[in-house]
Amino acid sequence: MLWGLACPRCKHVCIHQKAASCDWRIAHEDGDGTRTLSMKNSTSCHHVLSSDMIGRRDAISLTFECEECGLLDAKLVIQQHKGHTLIYWETNDGNSHPIQLYDT
Repeated sequence: MLWGLACPRCKHVCIHQKAASCDWRIAHEDGDGTRTLSMKNSTSCHHVLSSDMIGRRDAISLTFECEECGLLDAKLVIQQHKGHTLIYWETNDGNSHPIQLYDT
């Protein structure tokens, strides 16, 4: 069975990835890291201070655009936390919200 991801704003089921960002801790949790950002025609990699990274360990965030309501102000985050893998929407103000899936 496959599950799809719905827009967190309007619940429309047609959303498209616009960018992917991967944060990797260099030495240990809570330390500085490296961020790789990939978009349609470019990729960049740079050093990131611990205070600017998502959570305490490695994380991936994806930016989406919805066919119904446009570019989302929330990003999908996949984050390691104490042995668990968390998946949630994070808004620009830093708040997290549960994801909504639909059965394809």
